[in-house]
Amino acid sequence: MSKEVGWQFQCSNTTCLPFATVAVSNIINCQVACLAQVQCKAASFHRSSSNCELFANVSNQNGNLSANMDTVSMIAIDGTRIPLELTAISTTTTTTTSTTTSTSTTTSTTSTTTSTTTTAGDQSSNTVSVFLNAGNGTFNNQTTYSVGNQPYSISVVDVDSDNKPDIVVANEGSSTVSVLLNIGNGTFNAQTIYSVGNDPYSVAVVDVDSDNKPDIIVANRGSNTISVLLNTGSGTFNTQTTYPVGINPYAVAVVDVNSDNKPDIVVANSGSNNVGVLLHC
Repeated sequence: MSKEVGWQFQCSNTTCLPFATVAVSNIINCQVACLAQVQCKAASFHRSSSNCELFANVSNQNGNLSANMDTVSMIAIDGTRIPLELTAISTTTTTTTSTTTSTSTTTSTTSTTTSTTTTAGDQSSNTVSVFLNAGNGTFNNQTTYSVGNQPYSISVVDVDSDNKPDIVVANEGSSTVSVLLNIGNGTFNAQTIYSVGNDPYSVAVVDVDSDNKPDIIVANRGSNTISVLLNTGSGTFNTQTTYPVGINPYAVAVVDVNSDNKPDIVVANSGSNNVGVLLHC
């Protein structure tokens, strides 16, 4: 969920009043209360009273925010629903094809099976969950792996060049990223932790130095920077290099924007209402 610290929703009509108010112990439980209900589009957590207001209509809310330092308002983002869509969802798909030929009829029949593994990050328990595909459109029970505090964004990419997808997680609450290397049988090693800026919200895993090794790029909402961690080639990463961007960078993408065959970095800055572009030197 996106956060607006020190702001509360003020409604211009009854359609945007909260549909429920619940008492919770902390802001995380307020987020969970909203994400657990399909109709909840936004929530406001009031620190002094521990009340959590749930909103079903936010079409007019962004233009009707008022300052209140006691309140943190949050808006739900697509793909953040419970049970599977806790923080972020990544899927890895493999396809196998088998062919059977009947000699009596000379008819060939081909069947294709697609297997998808789902990975989700859980902010409330500081874990990521892996659901292996059972092969019939259902998934096995989750296997959980510990990561940092309040995992917020996740990417599944082969970072050690062994043709096995690994897990990279941005941990908002601990200002770190976690890398979990794939063992190869649907399980992952314990996390390796790397420090980044404050409140990392978005992570991209892309080769930025043209060495065919995916690097880690993180948008740090709390420190108004992005972090670049270059891949050493063995599934480990160098210490971050930081670059200043706009206020509250919320999302990051890596793509060649000036056709020089060098990847550039594009950042969405929620606090300054602009987009930053960092061209590759």
